[in-house]
Amino acid sequence: MNADTTTSAEELRNVMVDKIVEEHQWRGLPLRADVERALRKVPRELFIPGVSVEDAYADTAVITKRENNMNLSSVSAPNVIADMLNQAHGQHILEIGSGGYNAALLREIAGPNGSVTTVDIDEDVTDRARACLDAAGYSDVKVVCADAEFEIESGRRYDLIIVTVGSWDIPTAWVDQLTNDGTLVVPLRTLG
Repeated sequence: MNADTTTSAEELRNVMVDKIVEEHQWRGLPLRADVERALRKVPRELFIPGVSVEDAYADTAVITKRENNMNLSSVSAPNVIADMLNQAHGQHILEIGSGGYNAALLREIAGPNGSVTTVDIDEDVTDRARACLDAAGYSDVKVVCADAEFEIESGRRYDLIIVTVGSWDIPTAWVDQLTNDGTLVVPLRTLG
């Protein structure tokens, strides 16, 4: 990446975050400082290769895997991500539904003593997440290919579980993996 592209990406990233901050203030839900810092630091364009820098910083989801005319994986719209992260408090974090970008943001929020494990059932998705995380400098994020309906690591507990895939219920394993005062953030789908 040349200096002009880096500058352009950074400028676009800051414009995107400024809009998110403004919208959150307008809604009366101020964006937490750690969430804002993470959004300003993590280079979203590295998690959606092949997409223009302008599209990387548009407030839209970007499909990263499509098969048989079905969208199977995406990097969520920045405003949606910010809403979820604003509700998320924790230092040892399990992300269910991996794409890489959100895991990098969570790693920034977790801080130097925290940890992030991201899991997805699709090996293509976890391979891509691992490659993108490594390229962006987040090699300490643990990427697991598994069915998150079941326990990810025997006996491991998290103070935050954040679900970035659509869910119609809350599996027992999610609750069982939370610490006693842990937080579960999930976009629960009801009635379709």
